[in-house]
Amino acid sequence: MNCKKIPKTAVAQILDHCGRSDSGRSCIRANQNIDPTRSHLNYNLAAEIQPEPPLVFHKERMKEIYVHGNASVTLVNWIVTAPQTLPEEEHREFFKACFDKWKNDYGKENVVSAYVHLDETSPHMHFCFIPVVKTDTREKLCAKEVITRNHLQKAHGEMEEYVSEILGHHVDILNGATREGNKSLADFKRGKAKEDLEKAEKEAERIVAQAKEKAETIVKDYEIVSAAYENKKDVMDKIDSLSIDDEEFSGVEEHKPTSSEPKHYFKVPANIWYRLKISKDTVEFYRASQKEAMHQLDKLVKYKEANRELLGENHSLKKELAEAKESVDEYKKWIKKFHNVFRKLEKIIPDFQKLYKRISKEIDAEEEKEERSIKPKSRNDFNYDIER
Repeated sequence: MNCKKIPKTAVAQILDHCGRSDSGRSCIRANQNIDPTRSHLNYNLAAEIQPEPPLVFHKERMKEIYVHGNASVTLVNWIVTAPQTLPEEEHREFFKACFDKWKNDYGKENVVSAYVHLDETSPHMHFCFIPVVKTDTREKLCAKEVITRNHLQKAHGEMEEYVSEILGHHVDILNGATREGNKSLADFKRGKAKEDLEKAEKEAERIVAQAKEKAETIVKDYEIVSAAYENKKDVMDKIDSLSIDDEEFSGVEEHKPTSSEPKHYFKVPANIWYRLKISKDTVEFYRASQKEAMHQLDKLVKYKEANRELLGENHSLKKELAEAKESVDEYKKWIKKFHNVFRKLEKIIPDFQKLYKRISKEIDAEEEKEERSIKPKSRNDFNYDIER
């Protein structure tokens, strides 16, 4: 949650930002996180109690209340973001609960708008109202009395308790950011950007680790297939080297057909028959091995292609991770410089105030001295000047 007091010179700008989906105009906005294609998803929870255009209502309501001449703050903008631990289906109920509490706290007659933005990085609501204090005789504009330090210190805890009761379970509004106190809108968005960047970095590291694991699995499969191929290739080479000497066929007798034995055949010694049988089995094994080897080669080619794709993806992810880390480093440097400047300003401002007071006193003294030294001329002095 974040609270921002809006001076009257900036009311039109902030109301245009909040109600951009209803503005009916397209323009380049300072917030580059806005996705214009999703702006139609935004909605205004205050539309029923305040159907007029926000800026028109603001001007009309300001005419009804007493405004002191020195009053500069005419609008207050509360921003609340849906907690990351809250399911998306409960977001609308969450924003409605926040809206109802603020409406009761500040008066529904003072509510200008309550736009929920779904076209930025995180779903959040801008609750805009006119800070009005009621007395016995009138209503007056007074942001100092409505938004006090004590009120801001209690606001987050009270909202967490109220919303948790409405939703029926604990809702963590008191996160790390709100426990540090109310922040400016710029600090709030810088913190959110840093948080998103850290998430992106972690996600990139997860993807790289997953791709690396897949690549290692493919390499292992590749090694197994390669080993199987080499083993079968060795067997085929041994089969190709097999030969049978002609000498081993000695002792074979040919039986030519006769009247009593019309079949034509050969009588083969047992050792030669056994060797021929082994050769036939070997040829069949050779053919089966050759077929299996071709199948394994096809798988090997596919594994190589998949490995190349994963290596390319791994390279791209490493590049993105390096760029993300570089952005984080630049952002950290900028934040460090920003804090150093503010620390120096905090040291310089008191000295500057003292110097300003001293110089002002000296100038006042000189002017007073100068006024004393100037004496008006009498009538006689004017007559004297004329005679001369």
